[in-house]
Amino acid sequence: MKDKSQGETHCQIKRSGKIIEHDHITATISINGKAIKVPASKVAAEVEIGDLVEWTGSIWSTESKTQTKEL
Repeated sequence: MKDKSQGETHCQIKRSGKIIEHDHITATISINGKAIKVPASKVAAEVEIGDLVEWTGSIWSTESKTQTKEL
């Protein structure tokens, strides 16, 4: 039997938030009322201030188009 305590994990945590600032260096995302700065390279190019975003595991991208911009 394979020991999983030292290997891969398949846990996935969905993180979502709202873009409150964005420039070519960093983006600030409001997540559960806390402002988190992330590198702009980790945010999809089409994201704008006010957009709801979701972490895909590699990049922050906009949530489904049916969502509103209010959080």
